[in-house]
Amino acid sequence: MIDNYRKSQRRPAEAMERELADPAEAVERVDELLNRVLMEEALLRLSTEHRDVLVALHYRRFTVKEAAVQLNIPSGTVKSRAYYAVRALRTILDEMGVER
Repeated sequence: MIDNYRKSQRRPAEAMERELADPAEAVERVDELLNRVLMEEALLRLSTEHRDVLVALHYRRFTVKEAAVQLNIPSGTVKSRAYYAVRALRTILDEMGVER
């Protein structure tokens, strides 16, 4: 029992040492986190209709037909909203100073 407790106390330190051992990996993880935060902020600035379509198509990986069923709108509307949502998202990211 005591040995198991001691092992559990050592593991976090070992994991931290591994993370600190490769600074490039740590930088990559920070960049990934920052990109997620920026994208989340940009998505929140979109209209609900545009955000719902982009989330369905790009994050949930629905097909146009599946997104149409899920959102209860015609397939053509999904395509149209996706087109205009991407344009709006690019504008928002430009305003936020994000480079492509």
